[in-house]
Amino acid sequence: MSSLFEMSARATFAVSPSCLASAFRVSTRRPAIRMLCPSPTGDRHITAPIPADGIPITLMRAGWSKQRGFELFLRDGTKGDHLWQIIKEAGTPYGIGPGYPNPSERIESGLLNYGTDTDDRTNPFEVRMEKFVDLNVSNDVIGVRALRQIKTEGVKRHQLGIVLHRDEETEDQSIWLDIVKDGAVIGHMTNKAWSYRLKRMIGYALVSVGAPSGDAVQVMEDSGGAPGRPTDLPFRI
Repeated sequence: MSSLFEMSARATFAVSPSCLASAFRVSTRRPAIRMLCPSPTGDRHITAPIPADGIPITLMRAGWSKQRGFELFLRDGTKGDHLWQIIKEAGTPYGIGPGYPNPSERIESGLLNYGTDTDDRTNPFEVRMEKFVDLNVSNDVIGVRALRQIKTEGVKRHQLGIVLHRDEETEDQSIWLDIVKDGAVIGHMTNKAWSYRLKRMIGYALVSVGAPSGDAVQVMEDSGGAPGRPTDLPFRI
């Protein structure tokens, strides 16, 4: 069953997926992105069909972190090797190569990852997405009546950052570890990563609205309780 968060997202935004159907994605990030895909549109999210040596692709301004980036959606799967060789050759002077999204930057920046930082009960108001919700729509829009009720009654959980007071460098996504205060579970830590800027383990906490930032808590890891402190998002770096 789709969550209210997912249904409201579908209902709020008019999306035409035809240009990306059956497409294969390649992502590029800075600093090489400035050389490979200069953008005349600044920071706007765009989609535009463009040719690349006769290969049909769609270019989309995107980014999993706060870094500038583009995603190339290949619309002919038989051209994948050829497209990669073009990208590899163009990026060789900049040390381009296969990579992986940076969880540390994503968490430091306060970006939400649907399915990792949400569960089936999550609604947009709990996870700092209220500005994207339009309640002034027709009653037949899926989920809007429930969203109006939540807005009227208020949320029961809210999303905060959390800093762990230990020096072990680990990274894990979609972990949902119990957060305990005064012997009671007040919510969950949904992800964690080592922040190279803060020199601490950080993550997100989805906790009761009665749990403000700044309180001392325990995060129940496999090795036992780890001391931590919730904080506002994004992290102050």
